[in-house]
Amino acid sequence: AAGSTVGVLSSVDVDAANTFTYSLVSGTGSTDNAAFSISGANLQIIASPDFETKSSYSIRLRTADQGGLSFEKAFTINVNNLNEVPTDLALSATAINENVAAGSTVGVLSSVDVDAANTFTYSLVSGTGSTDNAAFSISGANLQIAASPDFETKSSYSIRLRTADQGGLSFEKTFTININNLNEVPTDLALSSTIINENVAANTPVGTLSSTDQDTGNTFTYTLVAGTGDTDNATFSITGNSLRINITPDFETKSSYAIRVRTTDQGGLAFDKEFTITVNNVCEVIDTVTQASGVLTADQAGAIYQWIQCPATILTGENGQSFTPTAIGSYAVIVTVGLCSVISTCVNVTTLGNPDFEEKSKFVMYPNPSKGIVNIESDYDADLNIVNQLGQTVKTEKISSEEINTFNIENLADGVYFVNEKKGNKTITHKLILKK
Repeated sequence: AAGSTVGVLSSVDVDAANTFTYSLVSGTGSTDNAAFSISGANLQIIASPDFETKSSYSIRLRTADQGGLSFEKAFTINVNNLNEVPTDLALSATAINENVAAGSTVGVLSSVDVDAANTFTYSLVSGTGSTDNAAFSISGANLQIAASPDFETKSSYSIRLRTADQGGLSFEKTFTININNLNEVPTDLALSSTIINENVAANTPVGTLSSTDQDTGNTFTYTLVAGTGDTDNATFSITGNSLRINITPDFETKSSYAIRVRTTDQGGLAFDKEFTITVNNVCEVIDTVTQASGVLTADQAGAIYQWIQCPATILTGENGQSFTPTAIGSYAVIVTVGLCSVISTCVNVTTLGNPDFEEKSKFVMYPNPSKGIVNIESDYDADLNIVNQLGQTVKTEKISSEEINTFNIENLADGVYFVNEKKGNKTITHKLILKK
């Protein structure tokens, strides 16, 4: 401390009983007199000394006896160099890129100590700010991260470090280690829909593209690119993030397309993915009705028919392609081909056809269902077409009036068929079930 006693002064004099007074005097060796004072016989240092600042002082002292006789002498006061506590701890870098390998060095540790020749050891210690100590290790003076860091998972770490000199004196400090966010490759590409109906207009959107990327603030551009699965790229285009078809698709011509799409982020990193675009087979059943002389005829041939009185009254037994209303009103037909069904618009009937036609005509087909032999009785001659559910004519026959007409259809596959009888300009359809 300031004012500490350096030593006690004493004098050599042949007069044993003499007494002495001491003082600091100018002269040779008095360079540092101002740094000291004298109290009685005690030489005291005025300010706390520091070896690293000044390791020795030169002073000139006088002793004077009671008779005024004196003697002067120069002294060198040496300052002992003591080991002192480190005063600071530094780390050459406090940030590291995400995705570096486990065990990578974050930075190099160094200590601030007034003792220039000291050596130091470093350690991770518990205390304020030591939350993430377990994520790091120290090798010599190198601070290393234990596992590969990921900015999106954890963007910074808090650690507490200690430096200790060879004498065991130490200093502790808290550091924040920041993780640098690097641009990363997109990891996936999605299309909101991969199905489109046939017959839609050219340039109709198929779906919206979106990207999966760890970097939440990224923006993306989308392109059709060459590579595996790019067979039908030319059939499509991309506007913004909308995938569009360039043509009107037709299920019967092509039921699916293969394309390859790339997403590219603002940093140029890209991810490619193949998609199959499926074309929906839309019902293409004709849903119109022709009215002539009070008779309604569905324009779709070779189908299953159910006539209704609008808005929704089923007309029992009215299952032919043609229907002759017996009352003025509004009528429609439900037309079914395979799995597709449509309903026509309602047709207003204001003039009835010949009401005597159905009363005077006879057409009987049996057995129905049939195992392969069909008998038909009619009171008029007619041409018959047997049509399958695809609208294809599979057999043609002629029937004669007033006799049993027998036909063999065992060569046909089991299923539902339609027997169209033509009488003049009128066609009547009857359903026939074949079940062998």
